Amino acid sequence: MDIDAYLKRQSTLFIIAVALIVNLCIGYIDYLTGYHFHMSAFYLIPVFLAVWYANVFAGIGISTMSAVIMVFVYFTSVKHHRHMLVQLWNIALLFVIYNIFAFVLSNLKLALAERREALSKVRTLTDLVPMCVFCKKVLDNSDCHFDSEDEEKLVVELRESLSKVKTLTALIPSCASCKRVQNDFSGPLSQ
Repeated sequence: MDIDAYLKRQSTLFIIAVALIVNLCIGYIDYLTGYHFHMSAFYLIPVFLAVWYANVFAGIGISTMSAVIMVFVYFTSVKHHRHMLVQLWNIALLFVIYNIFAFVLSNLKLALAERREALSKVRTLTDLVPMCVFCKKVLDNSDCHFDSEDEEKLVVELRESLSKVKTLTALIPSCASCKRVQNDFSGPLSQ
C-alpha cells in the first residue's frame, strides 16, 4: 500500500490528528529516555506530516505543540542538569527551527507543484508542435531543413539506396513474412 497516496487522500483534520498522535508518542519517548537522549530531531517528523499533507499552518501548530511537549518533559524530569532559562532558551530555538523547517518545506511543496504543472504544459505543447525527429527543429509546412550540405547529400544517398533496395526486392522473389528467398520460381524458399 502506498502511504503517500493514502495520506494525500485524507482530510486536513485527519492529518493533523495523526501528526498530533505522532508528536505525543515522540514526547512520551522523550519523557522516558530523560535528559540524556535528545529527541529534538524526531519532533520534525510530525511537523513534516502536517506541512506536506495538510498545510503550513498545521505545521506551525504542530511545531508549537512540540515546544509545549518539550517544556512539559523538561519540568517533569527527575534531574535538571541545566539552568531553567538555558533549557527554555534551547526549546525556544528549537521552536524557531521547527517553524523555519515548516516554511521551507511548504515552499518546497509549492515549487514542486508548480514544476509538475509546467512540465505537463510542456508535454502538451510538444505533442501539438510538429518537430523533426532528427534535428529537433520546429517544422513549418515544408519538410525538415538541414543546416549543412553533408546532411543533404546523405539524405540523397539514402533515398537512392532505398530505391535500389526496392528494385532488388521486386526482382528477387521472397516471402513477405519470413523474408526467405526463392531459388527458382517453382522451388521451395531458402534463407
